[in-house]
Amino acid sequence: MANFEELMRNAVANKVVPGAVLVATNKAGTFNYGEAFGLGGLNPDSKPLHLDSTYWVASCTKLMTTICALQCVEKGLFSLDSSEDVKRLIPEMADAEILTGFDAASDGAPITKSPGRKFTLRQMLTHSSGMGYDSFSPPLINWRKTRGEGPLTLCGDLIKGC
Repeated sequence: MANFEELMRNAVANKVVPGAVLVATNKAGTFNYGEAFGLGGLNPDSKPLHLDSTYWVASCTKLMTTICALQCVEKGLFSLDSSEDVKRLIPEMADAEILTGFDAASDGAPITKSPGRKFTLRQMLTHSSGMGYDSFSPPLINWRKTRGEGPLTLCGDLIKGC
């Protein structure tokens, strides 16, 4: 472990990474490792990292989520291609509609339609379900406004924005 930690300290010192918080365990729980290296940002005055430091990992969670979902598929808990499983697992998505525009005659009310068929876990994991990020889409930003909501900012507590 000393060689690994030396590699991490050198990576921080040589500015390969500003810092890292690393934790690991094994299935039995007999091995537990945790160490923090470097700073929490690129600025030299950034705070040192600790084991309880938090990060905004954004899209890095996609790999972990996909692995977990595929392990559940492998165990037969749900299917990649069943829209009913999506409805059961994520009921909020059961009635998702497609935004087609805004009605100028009624103060810009959203115009939506049924998607015809519901999306599947496979489509969600391969980013082909048609769902979008509102911070990159003026129509979706406008849709949130019609609901009295602000756009998601992709920082902070995203769950509050949902």
